[in-house]
Amino acid sequence: MFIGAANSILRALTRLSDMQTALQPIDMAVAFWGEGAEGLIRADRRYRLVCNLTAGGTNPQIIRELLQRSAIEMRHLPNLHAKVSVFEHGAIVSSANFSRNGLWLEGEPGGWDEAAYELSKNDPSFAEVEQWFEALFSRSLLISEEVLLKAEAAWARRMPPAQQGAESGEPCDTVTASKRSVELTEDDLFEPFIKPRNRFRMAAPWLIQVFSKIEEINNNSRYVPAYVASMIWTQSGKLLVTNIPDRRTVRQPNEVWDLALARSKSHGPRILALIEAVLKDDNTPTAVKHWAAECARMMPSPSFPPTAFRSRRTQTLGHK
Repeated sequence: MFIGAANSILRALTRLSDMQTALQPIDMAVAFWGEGAEGLIRADRRYRLVCNLTAGGTNPQIIRELLQRSAIEMRHLPNLHAKVSVFEHGAIVSSANFSRNGLWLEGEPGGWDEAAYELSKNDPSFAEVEQWFEALFSRSLLISEEVLLKAEAAWARRMPPAQQGAESGEPCDTVTASKRSVELTEDDLFEPFIKPRNRFRMAAPWLIQVFSKIEEINNNSRYVPAYVASMIWTQSGKLLVTNIPDRRTVRQPNEVWDLALARSKSHGPRILALIEAVLKDDNTPTAVKHWAAECARMMPSPSFPPTAFRSRRTQTLGHK
């Protein structure tokens, strides 16, 4: 089946990921990975991944994050330029890298014009794709710290001078360290995977503990930390994968806010109170505190329409 648009490729990847059983790994050989690509990799699936880390087109921070996940075996291959994903029920051979421009990961058109072809598992060529990946994976290389450091240097060279710290006079390694200090990982905010009965991944234990200091947690309020974790995650620009049948991915904190209020209007004040507590708590990870503050600044935006939301934020967070 021919696929003629980037957003259609993304939907096909999501559909085949949903169909995959948890024990069978998803195999992906995709040359270049950009911001948001980590959101395509589900916490409740296993993966074998190959990227190109040496050409300067892959964001090494994304690879660092993926290497921290126990269900992923990640390798690299210097000459890789392919974009092939192999699932139990089919395969996608594509022109699209896993990036904002390649798959329009922010949800808006404006990237490359891409195309792909999806093969079902019954297609005679499907076995050839599987064999191709096995051969590629067998000669791919383990990712060492030395390789990652070289990739970070290559990535820094391709960034605009202002982002490299040229205007501020800071050396690139200082800027890189600063960026790392506000780079979220899933472990900062979430449990390891989404439970089948939940719509979102539940929050990390430390965040639930912060909420328990505000009020006694009951069946109605126990999802509030998960909503706050999801708002902070999407505020940092990362893609959120959900168990909502008609909305498998969420990209903006206001989307999480709307879903929370649709479940219970009482969640609004609770979310605001928890964000305030996260900002004040001494044990909050630095990156979480940074993006929680950004999330708080977003709250008066017209994209958060309820008047009660804005007025409550003013009372709770003390912003004008």
